[in-house]
Amino acid sequence: FLPAQGVFWDFGAYNGILSLYAATTARQVLAVEPDPSAIELLTANIALNPKVGQKIAFEPKAVSTSSGQFTLYARYAYGNSTSSLMERATDQLNSYQCECVTMQQLREKATTEQPDLLKVDIEGGEFELLPQLGADLKAMQYPTLLIAFHYNFLQEETLLRKLKSK
Repeated sequence: FLPAQGVFWDFGAYNGILSLYAATTARQVLAVEPDPSAIELLTANIALNPKVGQKIAFEPKAVSTSSGQFTLYARYAYGNSTSSLMERATDQLNSYQCECVTMQQLREKATTEQPDLLKVDIEGGEFELLPQLGADLKAMQYPTLLIAFHYNFLQEETLLRKLKSK
């Protein structure tokens, strides 16, 4: 899916495993991750792999439909690959405020070229983000998309809204 010397954007980069792997053949990689514990892992992994790490640009932010500061929710601890902008019924943490950027803002200020492959693994946020990406995808000449859908998170968020409304 990623052509040799292509450009990879990784939304929800977590510890950087896919960003690092992509950087072995990609020309450029943009890793975007808001979770403070995952950021520590990601930056450490980039530093441990300088040959491919030099191809990776990193944004310690979340991609969303709006920019600004938002709460990042987590189950029991940050850094366990389930933190989300979507509040879910079983989340126990809500203490971290992360900076969010829109896809348009990323496109305009990215230090990489536009992606050939775009991975979106943002723990439930994809349901809000994807319907609004049409113009951005067109402007990027329709990159290949790799999307992780977290239906269980959507169900939890719906349940939480119902419980709060009672």
